[in-house]
Amino acid sequence: MLLESSAVGARIELETIPKPEHLAWPDWLCAFPSFGYLLTTDHHALPALLESFHARGIAAARIGEITADQQLWVLENGDRALFRDLDQSPLTGLGPRTARPTTKKE
Repeated sequence: MLLESSAVGARIELETIPKPEHLAWPDWLCAFPSFGYLLTTDHHALPALLESFHARGIAAARIGEITADQQLWVLENGDRALFRDLDQSPLTGLGPRTARPTTKKE
């Protein structure tokens, strides 16, 4: 939803997402959404942002980068897979590139 509403894409490096050691990836990635946050920032602000989480005992990490192509790519162990192409398959239909229906007043 973050990508679609911002009309951008991303590359996410799966291994860099903080995860409890005893959980499998499918279980962690399908966990209740409020267990984690996705934030975007520029490279210069990243260290201070990460430190603000770490100072409070909250796991935080750089997990990827924003791209201009409206595609979400997941990288794992050197392999890359297209998870979703928001140009071809919108998630919510609320992105700025999505055509809005028009109504005609008579």
